[in-house]
This record gives sequence, structure tokens and C-alpha cells, in this order.
Amino acid sequence: MNLDDMSIDDLKTFKKSIAVVEKAADVLADLPASDGGEVRISLQPGERATLTTAWVMPAAGERDGLGGPILIEVEDEPRDVAAHGMVGGSGDLQRHCLAESPPAEPAASTPETGASPEAIPRAEAPTGEAATAADPVGEPPRPRATVSSVSQPEPWTEQDEAYLVELVAGRLGEGDTRKMALEQAAPLIGRTASACDFRLRSRLEDRLQKAVEHQRGERAKRAAGLAKVVAEAPEKPSMGAKIAEPPAPAPAPAPPPPADNPLTIAQRSILDAVRRLSGRKGFDAEIDLEIVEGFARGTKTAALALDLDLDAPLLLARFRDLTACIRDARGNMTIDGQADLMKALRHRVKEARGIAA
Repeated sequence: MNLDDMSIDDLKTFKKSIAVVEKAADVLADLPASDGGEVRISLQPGERATLTTAWVMPAAGERDGLGGPILIEVEDEPRDVAAHGMVGGSGDLQRHCLAESPPAEPAASTPETGASPEAIPRAEAPTGEAATAADPVGEPPRPRATVSSVSQPEPWTEQDEAYLVELVAGRLGEGDTRKMALEQAAPLIGRTASACDFRLRSRLEDRLQKAVEHQRGERAKRAAGLAKVVAEAPEKPSMGAKIAEPPAPAPAPAPPPPADNPLTIAQRSILDAVRRLSGRKGFDAEIDLEIVEGFARGTKTAALALDLDLDAPLLLARFRDLTACIRDARGNMTIDGQADLMKALRHRVKEARGIAA
């Protein structure tokens, strides 16, 4: 600051500012200082003289219960010092309080040993709305908890778990990878592949391994039976051997009129169970047969529902109802039961067409 550059009016204002700053310093000398408190004085010609300190005003502390940086602003005209307490709030919230400075008292002497003054005891935190709005001074604003409503997926049922184990075990038994099996099974039960994989690993892994071993055992039995049939087949005659001509066949008798293959006891029981499901809106014998045959061919639920003009959840629920009578105690469909179910459904379609004719 160069005094030579000041005008007479600026020098008068500067003198007044110095006098008021001295008065403010006398007031602040009686206040306890916080650790690391510093005082900065800014004097600009023709502007306000500003004194900034980290001291705490007792009046503000008694009223608000909170301390903080104090900004002393001195007007051009000599008058009482105005203390503006800046109290930190949450985020963008700030409250400004204005108080008269207390009368000057003798300054408390500081020990010559250089010991720092005692820390100012923090007043009790406000309660109610004030406690919610204001955060502690000197600390960053705390994030406010927010509550959001997240749609939760439908809980797993025992039937869903059994169907998932059956589908994945069947694909693994056929030699597919776990990823391929999950990608094909997930759409059939209306869930994602990752959700199905998590369900299997968390609760159904042992059950899945047993089902896979069962599927592989059945597959090995079928392979062994096929190998036995091939081994028992007669060998082809050599090229050099003379092939005897077979005798002329006798005229075949006239074939009897076609008759329906009789159903077994198990198939009739399945047919009775399916008949009890009939009469529901949107389903008949032919649609039931197409649903079962479509899933047996490996058609995905979405594609099959589009072909039959049905909602996918409704179609899947109908498939579960139709196959409920051929599941074992663990909820798995038996191989013989699937064949019996399709034969019973075909018989029911013939009955329906005969009645329509």
C-alpha cells in the first residue's frame, strides 16, 4: 500500500479504518482463540477495512450453540463493530447471525511459556429441525439418506426350482456346457441366466449334480442297449458268397380294420388328470398337445407363445399344470411319464375331433 498515491479523502478514510480496526482488536483480545487461529487485515482505499479471524464470539455461541469463523467488517464511519458469524450448514445451507460486540474488558494474559490456550468446549448440538439442518463446523457435509422404491423380482417357488434343475440337468446330461444350459433354461422360467446360475450355486448345486448323474446314467443305459442291439444284428454276407434268393412270399391276408391302440393304466390316469384341467379359457386339446410337443422339441417359450398367440407366463403355467401328473417326489419329470403324457394328449385330440365330427 503506497500512501503517496492516496488522496486526502483516502487518507482520512484510511485513518478512520485504522481507528475502528484498533477498536475491533481490543474487543477480540478478550476472546479465547481456537488452535491455529490467525488474523488477517485487509485495507483498501475507498473501501471497507476487513479483519478476518478464527476467534469465536461468545454472544453467537450462547445463542446458536455453534462456533465458526468470524468476519469483522468495519464501515467507513466509526461505529460499533458488526460481527457476522458464518455457521456452516449441510451442503448449500448457511445461516448468518448479526450481534453487537461485547464491551471491551482487560485482555487475558497468555503464559510466556508459549502454551496454546485451552480448546473451547463445544456447546451441545441443537435438537429437532436445527440438528437435521446443520452439520458440525469443520466437517464436510454428510450425505442424506434417501429411500428409493426398487421393484423386487418374484420369489422362487419349489416348482420353479424343480423345473430349473430339470432343464439344466437335461442339457448338461446331453453334453452342453453350463452356460449354454442356463441360456436355454432361463427364458423358460422367465428369469435371467445369471439369476438362475446364482440360485443353483447358492441352494440347488447338490440337487443339480444328482440330477445330472441320473441323466447321464439313463443316457449310458440307452447307449448300452443300442450297442447290444448292434452286436446282436446278423453280419452282412461277404461279397464273394452267393446270396440265396428268398422264397416267394405268400399272399398277405387282408389287414384288419385299424383300431385305436389301447391306453395303459398309467396313460389313462394321466388322461383323467388332463381332462380335469380342460374347460379353462383359451386352451383346448390341440393347444395342450402343441404346448407339450413344442417344449419337447426345445422351442423357446417366447417363440412358442408367439406361434400359439398366447402370453408367455400363461403358456408356461399351463405347461406346468399339464406336467404336474408326471413328476416324481423331487419335482422332476420322468422319461416314461413324458411319453405317456404325449400319448394321452394325442388320444384326447382324437376324441375331440370325433365329437366334433
